[in-house]
Amino acid sequence: MSRPRFRIERSVELVGGPDGNGAGQYVDYDGWLLDANGRDGSGSTVDRRGEEAVTIEVGAGEDGLAFDPVAVHVDPGTRIVWEWAETEIV
Repeated sequence: MSRPRFRIERSVELVGGPDGNGAGQYVDYDGWLLDANGRDGSGSTVDRRGEEAVTIEVGAGEDGLAFDPVAVHVDPGTRIVWEWAETEIV
């Protein structure tokens, strides 16, 4: 079965790094992503600061139950596009 493709777009209004102002490279998430599908430690966060828009695939992974990328570090005002992955579920 193939999923229909659709997109959801949102702008990030308030995002910051560990110091609250967007600075810094490491984002802890206070344990929120410890059990996330596809997460493999602190290297799972993709740095997309400076980009106007970022696309995140919904339904990624072998079982279609993950996001790709799992975590993204963006600037305030970045447009986030949520898009179904082209995954066939059998």
